[in-house]
Amino acid sequence: MERLRIIRESRGSYVIQVYGEDHTLGTLLVEAIKRVSNPKLAYYEAVHPMEDIIQVYVKYEDDVDIKEVLRKASDYLLEVIGDFRRRYLEALERRGGGG
Repeated sequence: MERLRIIRESRGSYVIQVYGEDHTLGTLLVEAIKRVSNPKLAYYEAVHPMEDIIQVYVKYEDDVDIKEVLRKASDYLLEVIGDFRRRYLEALERRGGGG
């Protein structure tokens, strides 16, 4: 089963369907897309409450390389999560390893 499907609706307008995910990734992905590119509009919605499918809608002034935008957004999220992990582990170490 595919995990991701990109649909170009019209010039500069894309729908990214993500299977097996929910609001957690939807919120993170939209915010990351906004950070790494300059969309006119970016939001997501759950397809149905009983299905783990989200659709991310992104609109730009003109066509973009949406795969490159998603790569940059993924890199950004990995960087943020890595930074959080590093800070968390440093804090644990300062407290003597307890959590």
